[in-house]
Amino acid sequence: MAWLDSKIRSGGLVQPQPLKVELPESPPPPPPPLAPPTGMPTKDEFVAAAAPKPGMPALGVVAGPPPAQDLIQQEAQAVAESFRTGGASAAAQKLQELVNQHHGDPATGADPTYADKLLQAAQPTLEQVSQVLGHRAGNDVDDDTKDAFGKKDVTRDTLTALAAVAEKAGPEALKSLGKTLATGLPDDGQLNQFDDVLKSLKKDHAVGVARLGGATVTELQGLGKQQAAKELSKDHDALDYGGRWKPGQPLSEAKNAHLTNTQEQFADAVNSDHNWFEGDVQLNSDGVLEMSHGEGGNQLSLKDWLAKGKELGVGMKLDIKFDDPKVEDPAKQKAAFEEMLKLAKESGIPDERLMFNVGIGETKQFGSTIRELFPNATLAVNPSNGDGKLNEAEAKEMIAVAEQAGPGPVTYVVNYDSLTHERYAKNEEIDASLKLLEEKGSVSVWNSYQHPGKSPVGDPKQATEELRERGVTGVVDLRKSPWYTRLAEY
Repeated sequence: MAWLDSKIRSGGLVQPQPLKVELPESPPPPPPPLAPPTGMPTKDEFVAAAAPKPGMPALGVVAGPPPAQDLIQQEAQAVAESFRTGGASAAAQKLQELVNQHHGDPATGADPTYADKLLQAAQPTLEQVSQVLGHRAGNDVDDDTKDAFGKKDVTRDTLTALAAVAEKAGPEALKSLGKTLATGLPDDGQLNQFDDVLKSLKKDHAVGVARLGGATVTELQGLGKQQAAKELSKDHDALDYGGRWKPGQPLSEAKNAHLTNTQEQFADAVNSDHNWFEGDVQLNSDGVLEMSHGEGGNQLSLKDWLAKGKELGVGMKLDIKFDDPKVEDPAKQKAAFEEMLKLAKESGIPDERLMFNVGIGETKQFGSTIRELFPNATLAVNPSNGDGKLNEAEAKEMIAVAEQAGPGPVTYVVNYDSLTHERYAKNEEIDASLKLLEEKGSVSVWNSYQHPGKSPVGDPKQATEELRERGVTGVVDLRKSPWYTRLAEY
């Protein structure tokens, strides 16, 4: 009943006073007819209480909790009060605290639109926060200088909190936040610690900094503040609120972040120009689907990985592993695969931004289910011979299982070594197989860049151009090979 206590303290509700019953000065009139019974005479029926007798005070009924919109307004007032008593950083931190508390999955009782609602309701306070940041940027006020509330690190603390909120904001709310910050900034090539702090936060993988910085750049450009936009864009790309990957884009325009399993890897990808994020789906020892490929760091659960990708508007490539630990039991593997598809569906990511990377066996077993649940998602079919030479038999097998799954977008995934190793040089069967696959879909290429003995990639850009010349139209995901795999080049 905290809301009721708050109402009483603010004067919104009048505290009930003790009843004062005065004896009548004259004999009472004859008693009225008996009223119907009151209260709950049995467990199955309820009889409303009779109206109060003449002269008796009417007791009001205590209201239920205020509507959700009223709560949003109350919490926006809490943000405003934090600004009044603690300044810009206190207001931003209160905003972050409330968003962390109330924004999230409705299955847990949270509100997935809470951040947007609170940002809208707290707009007047955000404008004041923006004015403070703009003043500090335009007047060279460093973070080691105390503000009127005796606080240091005002710019850093404020932007850190706003970035965390930006991570959870929808497109319109994010645009509004970026515009608010851009409005307060001077059009100057020197933004003092505003751009320095954002650059530092990006280096530290701070949550949401790419979205906040990108939105601010976009809105600076929209307001015609080109000097400030140019300065900030040195470290932050202008943000496209519609998402990095658009429906209808050809896979040849895909820039794949090959590893996004951990929070650190995901943050690196966010701060890059990648528009597809790839993750390796595993079933951990606790029976939870998570993203892992043997690397250290803070592993993301599949559910969190999907949610973060949805907010960014990037393509999400699910590479189904189930090999660390190895899932041997077919029934357990089937249940895990079905749970993965369930979580992908519940994520709400549009089909066009989903890709399922599967082998021949998985395509045979689950391909039709994927097509049924995600008719416009891309099925990425891998050959059964792994890194061996691409040949006609492999090409025909991949085409057959893809067609068996049903109509829909498909790309055929082959290893760079399968196309380019010196032992396959000028192999006509490879080119014929490439052509056959491209007639039925597209071919996507990746490389085992750390493995000695595989075809090394010294210049990924040049190698990509060569593949395009050979007719490859899918995703080309080549990473530069370490020096020890390229000794033959020297």
